Amino acid sequence: MDRTLLLIKQNYLQKVKAKSFILMTLLYMAVILVAVNWTSIKDVFSGDDQVKVALVDETKQLGATFPEKGDVEFEATTEDRKTLEKKVKDGDYDGALILTGKDSKLNAQFITYDSPSLATQQTVETHVDTASKLYGIQQLNLSSDEAETLLNAQTVIDEVSLKKDDSGKSSASKMIGIGVSYVMGFLIYLFVITYASMITTDIASEKGSRVLEVLMASIRPNQHLMGKIVSVFLLGFTQIVILVVTALVGLKLAKADLWSTAADMLKDLSGAYIWIVIGFFLLTMLLYLTLGALMGSLVSKVEEAGQATMPLMMLMMAGFFSLVYGMTNPDTILVKILSFVPFTSGMLMPLRYSSTDLSLSMAIISLAILFITLVVVFMATVALYRRSVLTYSTGSIWTKFKNVWKFTT
Repeated sequence: MDRTLLLIKQNYLQKVKAKSFILMTLLYMAVILVAVNWTSIKDVFSGDDQVKVALVDETKQLGATFPEKGDVEFEATTEDRKTLEKKVKDGDYDGALILTGKDSKLNAQFITYDSPSLATQQTVETHVDTASKLYGIQQLNLSSDEAETLLNAQTVIDEVSLKKDDSGKSSASKMIGIGVSYVMGFLIYLFVITYASMITTDIASEKGSRVLEVLMASIRPNQHLMGKIVSVFLLGFTQIVILVVTALVGLKLAKADLWSTAADMLKDLSGAYIWIVIGFFLLTMLLYLTLGALMGSLVSKVEEAGQATMPLMMLMMAGFFSLVYGMTNPDTILVKILSFVPFTSGMLMPLRYSSTDLSLSMAIISLAILFITLVVVFMATVALYRRSVLTYSTGSIWTKFKNVWKFTT
């Protein structure tokens, strides 16, 4: 036990001090800080690129609908079309918007010289759409209060289920759950690819340089296996903690009130969902690290590590792409089946649990299947690792696996 702990400590400290780990963590931290402060950063780079649009309102009713300040500034004017076209060509205006009423409908013409950006087009279209609705309402000769009531009318759907034990989630809660599930699925995909490859390459490197033969003289194979899995798992956990703290600090210090927004969103998530996500994340990491260690023990040199991890990467990609597909329709048969398959359930079951009215018991069953699979895979890996870690053979990974399995059983 002391030797295992010593090996865990040595491997962990060696990797946490590595330049690659430090640089990768700093890169992730920078990405997170840029993401949470993107609004402020965007303003710094686009502050001088304000879009100025001349507004000619021939209806004399809609000028107040268009804002004078914002990403696109609308400046009311009564100049004729020929003068406006000249000013647009000369760069005095980025564009000119002319509003005319005909047959109780609003017509709009947007004049530009240089092709406008997509953001500018969408902003103009949004304001014109609002103005068109308001203009149509005004043609009905309604009072201002009646027009405002009609324009802002919104129906709240009261969902009633005939099941006595129903605890259906609101649409807002489901959308937040989908977003959180996607983030967690992406993190699983990213960390599994990174650390499963790391443990495979690490063992293959030691095996190819014959260092393992020296190590096996002082420690048992299962101690070496445990040392590798636990140390790499702790390394990944350390990085996750650093990134979570970075995200929390970034949200707290961001100029936009992102902290309150994030807190309000998390209120819609149940405590059971949070524990389900954590459980799937940790067990999926351990499952793929165990498989990565097994694959590393099967190869004879580090150059074969990429080939060995390819099946694991394919499983991860299948799970991630199924997650992306399931975000639009989490009730499809494919998503339902893969949410119980232990190699993909870590991504898909949190999605189903958050975006549908799936019961907690089904999520626990999927988590139990993942846990049982992890135990079986770990026990099989321990049995195979004793022989495979000191076996140097040629052929494909499948051939090496069959040979080791034959000698082990």
